[in-house]
Amino acid sequence: MRRAGGLLGGVLIVMVSACGTGSNGAIDDQNVGSSSGSDEQDIGSDQQDVDSDDQCDTSTPYAEGGFSFTYNLDGSLPDEWVDEFTTIMGNLSEWAPIPACVHDVPGMSSPMNIYAWNGAVENPFPERPDMRGASISGDGSETWMVLEIPEDEFTYDYLHRYSVIVHEYWHVFQLGLTRDNAKPVWLWEGGAKIAEELYLQQEYGQSEFDNDLFPLVATGLSQPADFEDYVDADWDINYNFSTFMALALARELQEEQGLSEARAFEVILKDFQAAKLTEPDWKIAFAETFSMSPEEFYATLDQYPTVASDQDWFEGDVLDVPSLMPSKDLTFTDVLSASAS
Repeated sequence: MRRAGGLLGGVLIVMVSACGTGSNGAIDDQNVGSSSGSDEQDIGSDQQDVDSDDQCDTSTPYAEGGFSFTYNLDGSLPDEWVDEFTTIMGNLSEWAPIPACVHDVPGMSSPMNIYAWNGAVENPFPERPDMRGASISGDGSETWMVLEIPEDEFTYDYLHRYSVIVHEYWHVFQLGLTRDNAKPVWLWEGGAKIAEELYLQQEYGQSEFDNDLFPLVATGLSQPADFEDYVDADWDINYNFSTFMALALARELQEEQGLSEARAFEVILKDFQAAKLTEPDWKIAFAETFSMSPEEFYATLDQYPTVASDQDWFEGDVLDVPSLMPSKDLTFTDVLSASAS
């Protein structure tokens, strides 16, 4: 189990390989979680048309070679965060190497720049003056990762200062699995949220699952199909409702199809996203992967109860679904390797 972990003044620049010939996969961010203060942008949502007979082979090394990152870490970041960032990136590169097809995504090139700084200071990177929040962003010719860590997350020791690294890395992983096919958003963002929370659960012994992802705003139950696209942040605070939908899908796969818990999450995080590489119509890929249509799945969400919030800081009805939270002993690496076990 990890414990928070050292940086010189100015900007530390390190290039590290995250090479991958990954055989499975999954994409990007836009919504803003109100408690985290992050802002995520689309990297350029022009969906490319890829013929099903013109797929890169994710099981063999790619002609472009491995995928790598360049770390641009501002001196405003605490040494402890820099050490932990390096550890997290090392773990992710080992456990979930970026799939080779990422080289085929327009605007994606290796090495990808990661820009990180403490939100207590102004954006210190004049070459990218509009960066803020946390995102995978781009200008059509280049794509980069943004990690502006809010000062409060250091002050109050919020683990989100680390989990956001996992979230954004997972979007790069998803891009490689799908060639930038982010639909539906609730599985794109919900999947990245599950990845970050499972990482926290494994490495730090706690996660937002311990708080049942409060608040799960009950309003979303009226129109679950709306979450196929990005919705108002008040409906999907920190992507909690999107994550609820993904957790409910995992429960369906376990109860109706007999999958183990780890395998159910692996199908959601990896298999479905990879299926979109050869079947770009996500609804068809969904039906083929989960043996139900999106509409059939949405109909199952009516079973989950709602209650009035018992927290002073949030008013309104919320979902009461502690039974949907992953088992405390479920690890991120268990999920990533479920099909191989």
